[in-house]
Amino acid sequence: MTLDWLVYVLGVVAVIFLVVMFFKYKKHNRYADKFEDTYLDAK
Repeated sequence: MTLDWLVYVLGVVAVIFLVVMFFKYKKHNRYADKFEDTYLDAK
């Protein structure tokens, strides 16, 4: 039970970390505008 909880927490932290790094990288990504033009619903 504790092991499953630990894996779940680590998974959530990993997802949050990847999202934060994605947006930090996206600010300096020259393809960001192209991505937004391709996926208009992406915020």
